[in-house]
Amino acid sequence: MKFKVVLIVLLIILSCTTVTFAKNIGFDKEQGMRSYCDSIMEYLAKDEVQKAFDLLEGQWIFSATEIQNVELQTIKQLDLVKGRFGDVLGYKFIEKEIVAEILCKYTYVVKYENHIIRWIFIFYKAEDKWLLNSFKFDDSIEKLFNN
Repeated sequence: MKFKVVLIVLLIILSCTTVTFAKNIGFDKEQGMRSYCDSIMEYLAKDEVQKAFDLLEGQWIFSATEIQNVELQTIKQLDLVKGRFGDVLGYKFIEKEIVAEILCKYTYVVKYENHIIRWIFIFYKAEDKWLLNSFKFDDSIEKLFNN
């Protein structure tokens, strides 16, 4: 009987903790989102992919397994990129786009010696907070031009 009571109390505490953590996800203002993305890009420009993904995981609203798998794939892909594109020279913010006050997209590039990688972060505002909904990177530099 005592074990059941302790188990029930632990489950209640864990439930409350999960709700508390969930409330800390998201951004009230666009300024917070931009700062957050800048921090991620600073880590990527220093080749500290693990630290960048620690930040991403802290705001990821979907499965933890999903973000961890993406991290492993990203580390492998960026190792190949370094071999092909050279050393990282830094990063640059390109643009912010807002759609109907519910979607916000930040576009950055990481500059390498021979090429760039485009990074895109998309936030969704369902109610009162902006949530990181997706991110991606590619080398489609032609998409940076408004043609």
